[in-house]
Amino acid sequence: MHLGILGDAGLVAAAAESRSVPGRPRLLYRVGRPASPADGDEYRLLASVLADTVSRDTDGTARCEEAGRAWGAGLVAGRPAPAAAVAAVLEILAAQGFEPQAREHAIEMHRCPFHELAEASPRVVCAVHRGLIDGALAELGSELSVGALEIFPRPNICVARLDGRGGPKKETAS
Repeated sequence: MHLGILGDAGLVAAAAESRSVPGRPRLLYRVGRPASPADGDEYRLLASVLADTVSRDTDGTARCEEAGRAWGAGLVAGRPAPAAAVAAVLEILAAQGFEPQAREHAIEMHRCPFHELAEASPRVVCAVHRGLIDGALAELGSELSVGALEIFPRPNICVARLDGRGGPKKETAS
Protein backbone atom coordinates (compact mmCIF):
# COMPACT_ATOMS: atom_id res chain seq x y z
CA MET A 1 0.00 0.00 0.00
CA HIS A 2 2.78 2.45 0.87
CA LEU A 3 4.59 1.77 -2.41
CA GLY A 4 1.31 2.39 -4.24
CA ILE A 5 1.04 5.83 -2.64
CA LEU A 6 4.66 6.61 -3.54
CA GLY A 7 3.98 5.38 -7.09
CA ASP A 8 0.92 7.65 -7.41
CA ALA A 9 3.12 10.56 -6.34
CA GLY A 10 5.70 9.67 -9.02
CA LEU A 11 8.40 8.93 -6.46
CA VAL A 12 8.78 5.22 -7.31
CA ALA A 13 8.08 3.21 -10.43
CA ALA A 14 6.93 -0.38 -10.59
CA ALA A 15 7.65 -2.86 -13.35
CA ALA A 16 6.83 -6.54 -13.62
CA GLU A 17 9.85 -8.82 -13.36
CA SER A 18 10.67 -10.56 -16.63
CA ARG A 19 10.46 -14.29 -16.13
CA SER A 20 11.15 -17.39 -18.15
CA VAL A 21 9.33 -19.73 -15.76
CA PRO A 22 5.59 -20.02 -15.06
CA GLY A 23 4.03 -18.02 -12.30
CA ARG A 24 3.07 -14.49 -11.50
CA PRO A 25 6.01 -12.10 -11.89
CA ARG A 26 7.05 -10.02 -8.90
CA LEU A 27 6.64 -6.28 -9.03
CA LEU A 28 10.03 -4.59 -8.87
CA TYR A 29 10.25 -1.01 -7.62
CA ARG A 30 12.81 1.66 -8.35
CA VAL A 31 13.13 5.30 -7.42
CA GLY A 32 11.80 7.65 -10.12
CA ARG A 33 8.92 7.90 -12.49
CA PRO A 34 7.94 5.14 -14.92
CA ALA A 35 9.12 5.34 -18.51
CA SER A 36 6.37 6.12 -20.98
CA PRO A 37 6.08 6.12 -24.75
CA ALA A 38 5.90 9.91 -24.57
CA ASP A 39 9.35 10.16 -22.94
CA GLY A 40 11.47 12.31 -25.21
CA ASP A 41 8.51 14.36 -26.45
CA GLU A 42 9.59 17.21 -24.19
CA TYR A 43 13.04 17.13 -25.83
CA ARG A 44 11.54 17.19 -29.31
CA LEU A 45 9.41 20.16 -28.32
CA LEU A 46 12.39 21.97 -26.80
CA ALA A 47 14.52 21.20 -29.88
CA SER A 48 11.76 22.54 -32.15
CA VAL A 49 11.42 25.75 -30.15
CA LEU A 50 15.19 26.31 -30.09
CA ALA A 51 15.60 25.50 -33.79
CA ASP A 52 12.83 27.92 -34.68
CA THR A 53 14.42 30.63 -32.54
CA VAL A 54 17.90 30.12 -34.01
CA SER A 55 16.56 30.00 -37.57
CA ARG A 56 15.15 33.51 -37.13
CA ASP A 57 18.58 34.98 -36.32
CA THR A 58 20.33 36.50 -39.32
CA ASP A 59 23.54 34.65 -38.41
CA GLY A 60 21.79 31.56 -37.00
CA THR A 61 22.81 29.23 -39.83
CA ALA A 62 26.47 30.28 -39.61
CA ARG A 63 26.44 29.81 -35.83
CA CYS A 64 24.90 26.36 -36.20
CA GLU A 65 27.53 25.38 -38.75
CA GLU A 66 30.28 26.61 -36.44
CA ALA A 67 28.80 24.60 -33.55
CA GLY A 68 28.78 21.56 -35.83
CA ARG A 69 32.44 22.16 -36.74
CA ALA A 70 33.43 22.19 -33.08
CA TRP A 71 31.40 19.02 -32.49
CA GLY A 72 32.98 17.23 -35.47
CA ALA A 73 36.49 18.30 -34.51
CA GLY A 74 35.96 17.03 -30.98
CA LEU A 75 34.63 13.68 -32.17
CA VAL A 76 37.76 12.92 -34.23
CA ALA A 77 40.41 14.59 -32.05
CA GLY A 78 43.44 12.36 -31.72
CA ARG A 79 42.59 10.09 -34.65
CA PRO A 80 45.12 9.42 -37.38
CA ALA A 81 45.25 11.68 -40.37
CA PRO A 82 43.97 12.65 -43.79
CA ALA A 83 44.35 9.39 -45.70
CA ALA A 84 41.50 7.89 -43.65
CA ALA A 85 39.54 11.12 -43.12
CA VAL A 86 36.40 10.12 -45.02
CA ALA A 87 36.35 6.72 -43.28
CA ALA A 88 36.65 8.49 -39.91
CA VAL A 89 33.76 10.81 -40.83
CA LEU A 90 31.65 7.81 -41.84
CA GLU A 91 32.38 6.24 -38.44
CA ILE A 92 31.32 9.30 -36.46
CA LEU A 93 28.20 9.80 -38.59
CA ALA A 94 27.26 6.14 -38.02
CA ALA A 95 27.84 6.57 -34.28
CA GLN A 96 25.47 9.55 -34.30
CA GLY A 97 22.69 7.45 -35.86
CA PHE A 98 23.11 8.15 -39.57
CA GLU A 99 23.50 5.35 -42.06
CA PRO A 100 26.26 6.99 -44.12
CA GLN A 101 27.73 5.69 -47.35
CA ALA A 102 30.70 7.05 -49.25
CA ARG A 103 30.13 7.67 -52.92
CA GLU A 104 32.51 9.24 -55.40
CA HIS A 105 33.22 12.72 -53.95
CA ALA A 106 30.17 12.49 -51.69
CA ILE A 107 28.79 11.18 -48.43
CA GLU A 108 25.18 10.03 -48.51
CA MET A 109 23.39 10.13 -45.18
CA HIS A 110 20.52 7.64 -45.34
CA ARG A 111 18.92 8.10 -41.94
CA CYS A 112 18.94 11.45 -40.27
CA PRO A 113 18.44 10.97 -36.52
CA PHE A 114 16.74 14.38 -36.51
CA HIS A 115 14.63 13.88 -39.65
CA GLU A 116 11.44 15.59 -38.43
CA LEU A 117 13.36 18.55 -37.07
CA ALA A 118 15.51 18.72 -40.22
CA GLU A 119 12.41 18.92 -42.40
CA ALA A 120 11.00 21.71 -40.25
CA SER A 121 14.28 23.62 -39.70
CA PRO A 122 16.87 22.63 -42.30
CA ARG A 123 18.78 25.92 -41.89
CA VAL A 124 19.56 24.83 -38.33
CA VAL A 125 19.84 21.04 -38.31
CA CYS A 126 21.49 20.63 -41.71
CA ALA A 127 23.95 23.43 -40.96
CA VAL A 128 25.03 21.57 -37.83
CA HIS A 129 25.54 18.37 -39.83
CA ARG A 130 27.46 20.19 -42.55
CA GLY A 131 29.67 21.71 -39.87
CA LEU A 132 30.09 18.30 -38.22
CA ILE A 133 31.54 16.88 -41.44
CA ASP A 134 33.68 19.95 -42.19
CA GLY A 135 35.00 20.15 -38.63
CA ALA A 136 35.96 16.49 -38.60
CA LEU A 137 37.69 16.74 -41.99
CA ALA A 138 39.59 19.87 -40.95
CA GLU A 139 40.66 18.36 -37.62
CA LEU A 140 41.99 15.33 -39.49
CA GLY A 141 44.03 17.62 -41.76
CA SER A 142 42.10 16.68 -44.88
CA GLU A 143 41.98 18.99 -47.89
CA LEU A 144 38.35 17.98 -48.40
CA SER A 145 35.34 20.00 -47.27
CA VAL A 146 31.62 20.07 -47.95
CA GLY A 147 31.25 22.02 -51.18
CA ALA A 148 27.50 21.53 -51.38
CA LEU A 149 24.88 19.95 -49.17
CA GLU A 150 21.83 18.53 -50.90
CA ILE A 151 18.99 18.40 -48.40
CA PHE A 152 16.59 15.52 -49.12
CA PRO A 153 17.19 15.23 -52.88
CA ARG A 154 15.57 11.80 -52.42
CA PRO A 155 13.32 10.77 -49.54
CA ASN A 156 15.29 10.31 -46.29
CA ILE A 157 18.68 11.00 -47.89
CA CYS A 158 20.96 14.03 -47.69
CA VAL A 159 24.15 14.24 -49.74
CA ALA A 160 27.30 16.10 -48.74
CA ARG A 161 29.31 16.78 -51.92
CA LEU A 162 33.01 16.90 -51.07
CA ASP A 163 35.60 19.04 -52.78
CA GLY A 164 38.98 20.66 -52.05
CA ARG A 165 39.27 23.58 -49.61
CA GLY A 166 38.43 27.09 -50.67
CA GLY A 167 35.62 26.37 -53.12
CA PRO A 168 32.26 28.15 -52.86
CA LYS A 169 29.81 26.50 -50.51
CA LYS A 170 26.17 26.12 -51.33
CA GLU A 171 23.16 24.44 -49.85
CA THR A 172 20.28 23.05 -51.84
CA ALA A 173 16.91 21.94 -50.58
CA SER A 174 14.58 19.68 -52.47
